[in-house]
Amino acid sequence: MNRAMKRRIKPNSQMADYEVVLTFDDGPRPPNTDKVLAALAQECARATFFLVGRSSAEFPELVRRMAAQGHTVAHHSCRST
Repeated sequence: MNRAMKRRIKPNSQMADYEVVLTFDDGPRPPNTDKVLAALAQECARATFFLVGRSSAEFPELVRRMAAQGHTVAHHSCRST
């Protein structure tokens, strides 16, 4: 990374040194999404899920569970390539 780029990148001051951000792409897909949701619940952790429109339409109950459990749900694409 060049110096000019380093100057433009600023750390997110809202995060503590020990925090990580979890993101998951291209879901929802059972049984994998079920396992991820269970693991996150066990650890009292939250994540952001970037979903594929077609999969969301196919598995709306998983999308509802994500939101109900306090996760952030975002749009990734209409279909995965």
